[in-house]
Amino acid sequence: MNVAAGELTVEKFSQQWLAAVERSLRPKTHRTYSQLLRTHIIPEYGKVRLSRLLPAHPLALYEKILKAGKSPQTVLHVHRVASTMLAAALQWNFVNRNILQAVSPPSVPHSDMDTLSPDDSRRLLTASPGYRL
Repeated sequence: MNVAAGELTVEKFSQQWLAAVERSLRPKTHRTYSQLLRTHIIPEYGKVRLSRLLPAHPLALYEKILKAGKSPQTVLHVHRVASTMLAAALQWNFVNRNILQAVSPPSVPHSDMDTLSPDDSRRLLTASPGYRL
């Protein structure tokens, strides 16, 4: 890595991290990570030095994402990507700690899935002969 650890920004590190992990990720996972970084993390904290991140930064970001109408699930995805990225920064000695270990994302409400009863399933199968379900 060619930038001194103390001057490395979130944006620069995210680019280096994405390039380093690309081969170990499925293409869709890499695209998702890249999209979450581009859409949520980089616009807010891209210019912040990695070493200057505080737990207050992600908390403010999570609040902003929720106020924009995004779901708690989106916040959880952002949290996981950022946490994984910062774990690499810690492992590679660019930071002294992963600040996201001190932060909890909002909980995602559990919703029960509506399923057909056995009688409704039989009626559906009877009403749809010849259709491959």
